Amino acid sequence: MLIDEGSASASEILAGAAKESGAIELVGVKTFGKGTVQTTKGFNDGSNMKYTTSKWLTPDGNWIHETGIEPDHVAELPNYASLSYINPDEVFKEGDVEEEIKVAEEVLTILGYEPGDIDGLFSAETTDSLLKFQSENSLEETGVLEGETTYQLMTALRSKLKEDDPQINKARELLGDTVQFPEQEKSENE
Repeated sequence: MLIDEGSASASEILAGAAKESGAIELVGVKTFGKGTVQTTKGFNDGSNMKYTTSKWLTPDGNWIHETGIEPDHVAELPNYASLSYINPDEVFKEGDVEEEIKVAEEVLTILGYEPGDIDGLFSAETTDSLLKFQSENSLEETGVLEGETTYQLMTALRSKLKEDDPQINKARELLGDTVQFPEQEKSENE
């Protein structure tokens, strides 16, 4: 079972139950550590109060609050898995300086293009690398980051992460030939 720092509360209890009751190995990084159930009470004046009503415990009685659950096999996602989203409705071109451009420069670098310095400045090198990306992905070659180009850039990054995902790859290694993954079935059935 895959876990990470985003696994919290009920998903952590499920992971703990799988590990303690089903002898299922956990792959990823330590979970968040949310072991409480909270309820919110609204008042007539519009204010509210949140209070803890219960504790989540694993089958062996372990309270994971603020400690999380450690994986059996550590497999961290690459840093680029947490890059922020670039809005395809925004238009970025040479000479612009924006945080989203820095993200685009990072994505282009990860995908094997050379946008120059990763500094948020849409330089001539950024334009050249974007033109190459557009050409190789059958997009209109404008050198401008917007719309379909932005969407395809983010899609290419997701595809790379899916292909290179260390957590999935570790799970595959551990499972060996015992499980056939959906993408394997598709390629074998084509």
